[in-house]
Amino acid sequence: MTVAALVLSVVAVLVAGVSAWYTRRQAVSAKEVRGIEPARRQNELRPILVGKYVAASDTRDGQRPGVRLTNQGPLDLDRVDVEVIPAHRAHEAAIERIYDHRTGGTAPVHETGGLRRGESWTFEVIPARDVVGGHELDRGGTAMFRCTCRAAEYGPWVDVVSVDFPGTPWVY
Repeated sequence: MTVAALVLSVVAVLVAGVSAWYTRRQAVSAKEVRGIEPARRQNELRPILVGKYVAASDTRDGQRPGVRLTNQGPLDLDRVDVEVIPAHRAHEAAIERIYDHRTGGTAPVHETGGLRRGESWTFEVIPARDVVGGHELDRGGTAMFRCTCRAAEYGPWVDVVSVDFPGTPWVY
């Protein structure tokens, strides 16, 4: 009888150990799932930004071309920080920098205001130029912009927007 009680208590200790290990594993898995869910939600709400070339005549001062950034995503954005991604080779750059109205110069980053769903924000750029036959002509090409989007209660998203800039044709 004592041998049976001893065997039964050893089995009970083993079952308790396995149960504790299994419970710990379940807790770790639940914690991982709680971390995955917000990341999945953040990814579902990723902004969709579309950039479009704007001719100089259609911008604020009518002197420089620009980019119209449109929010086609599922969220209203509090702001978007836009910066130029430099071209791999300087002679291939379509634009020099982003124009800054406050200083009359250029800025490395342009901050939009609130950008609601379906709304657009236009900012001006300084086009890259080549001298051909004594005339300065816009180089044209594709410019890439890194857009860091921010919305309340969510971490930032980074989106890359590509915009094609036409070159100025040389007429002989």
